[in-house]
Amino acid sequence: QYVLSATASGTRSHFMLMRRVLPILFLQSLSSAVWQGRILEPNDAARHSSLGAPMAYLLGGQKCGSSSLFKMLNDYWTADELCSGHELGDEPTFFRKEKHFWSSMKNTSEAESTFEFYMQHFDTCPGSSLLIDGTPNYLCETSCHGNVPQMIREIYEKRGIDYTKLRFAAILRNPVHRAVSYYGHGIRQGWSEVTDKTWEEVVDADILSFKDAVKQDENMIPGTVCRSLQGGLYEVQLRHWFKHFDPSQFLIVTFQQFLKEPAGTTNAVAKHFGLSQHNIVGNADKVNTGEYKRPTVTSKEAEFFEPHQEALFRLKKKYPSSFYETSNNKFVFAS
Repeated sequence: QYVLSATASGTRSHFMLMRRVLPILFLQSLSSAVWQGRILEPNDAARHSSLGAPMAYLLGGQKCGSSSLFKMLNDYWTADELCSGHELGDEPTFFRKEKHFWSSMKNTSEAESTFEFYMQHFDTCPGSSLLIDGTPNYLCETSCHGNVPQMIREIYEKRGIDYTKLRFAAILRNPVHRAVSYYGHGIRQGWSEVTDKTWEEVVDADILSFKDAVKQDENMIPGTVCRSLQGGLYEVQLRHWFKHFDPSQFLIVTFQQFLKEPAGTTNAVAKHFGLSQHNIVGNADKVNTGEYKRPTVTSKEAEFFEPHQEALFRLKKKYPSSFYETSNNKFVFAS
């Protein structure tokens, strides 16, 4: 049984503090430095000057296996090909994978004022490498703080970076399984939204919150809160991202596809990023696993997700090239 964790959410409060303090400290100490534009080779994904900014994003989803997929990419592609940078100061080590920059910004103005700090995370990457940010809550946190896809597009455009060359990938898991795993991870981390609450209370609160959000504004993006249930509303989240970037810039895979054919699925993501193919052997590694008492799931959870899963497959039908599928590895979710 895989119990994978995208460690992002457990450190929200920690990063919210760091993002206000560290930019000042680091930018003061590096005030005399001048960021040099990073020129990518013609055969790299971006095929243009990235100016030191990531051109590949593994968006999540949370608790969907993104850490395992990211590890496999790092295991087979060298830093000269794909580089996720490093942590700064007292940031936790998982910042080597996930920077939590965009999901912590309130608006474009704040993102613009601290963008140099964000790029410092990649200053040791080779000049020929494709830079990647693997923050797993970017997919669902599109309006918790600021509008993540909108901010990325606006900042890249202001920086003279061709945002149409950006490449995004996401791995999705059966939303009920994801919700249970998220709940267990939250219990271990002591998140207020689940601590001292039963599974049934969390489910009822999430469903009520969703209904209230839709009732207040049917055009809002109610699924963009990374909570137990709402974090699994993939169609809502992807549709929002598609408003800001062309669907051809995305490749969506399922956790089931990754487990069935880790080599083929990983190579498909790499190809989407513009990277060469590798002879991958073995199974996917379990990453960020944890033990917890699994709650009893009823039909309520599946019934909540059913119309959203149907909408996801309609989105797939509309944009088939954005969803990974082969004759031997269909786009399916574990039952």
